[in-house]
Amino acid sequence: MDKVKNQIRPIYGELRGYLSVAPERENIYNETATNLSRQVNSTIDELNLVSDKNYDKFKVHTNHQQLNGSYRTVLQSLDYRTKLSGLISKLQGEFFSDEQTLPTGPSTVIHTTQNQSQNQQQSVVVDLAMLVAEKRVAYPSGTPERNFLDKLGEALKASKGIQEILQSIFSIATSTGIGFEALKKIFGF
Repeated sequence: MDKVKNQIRPIYGELRGYLSVAPERENIYNETATNLSRQVNSTIDELNLVSDKNYDKFKVHTNHQQLNGSYRTVLQSLDYRTKLSGLISKLQGEFFSDEQTLPTGPSTVIHTTQNQSQNQQQSVVVDLAMLVAEKRVAYPSGTPERNFLDKLGEALKASKGIQEILQSIFSIATSTGIGFEALKKIFGF
């Protein structure tokens, strides 16, 4: 059980990360909808394999909606959040009930007392977390690029500012053997 639990822990963290940066608008469209559903569903496939259980009922599905004579791909945000929350709660109960966890939810709760600089920094963290989540599916587990993206995704959860994010990127890149050219490739520059 401990071996399985240790294999599930990073998947559990990944799912919590997806939920924490889930878009808040009612519907998500086209490429973003497709990418988000693929990411979550791929992670659920990995979870099924590692756990030897079937969590397919938590997979998210896109629909096609007609608009002005053409179709677009739509992912309902409420469905996306509900299924992620349900799966996270199920995993918490099955594997991590003996551990206390922090609540999972949007990481961009904006209070009226925050200043504009703090809002911009939060936006950068959320945008980068979304980019990391999108890019990580392009690299197989165990590759230096995937290890870099996994570690960066975890570091972003605790990052408090731009300077800390940059320090994390360079520190993690160095520790995982990712050079500048590989960073440019990963982030599409």
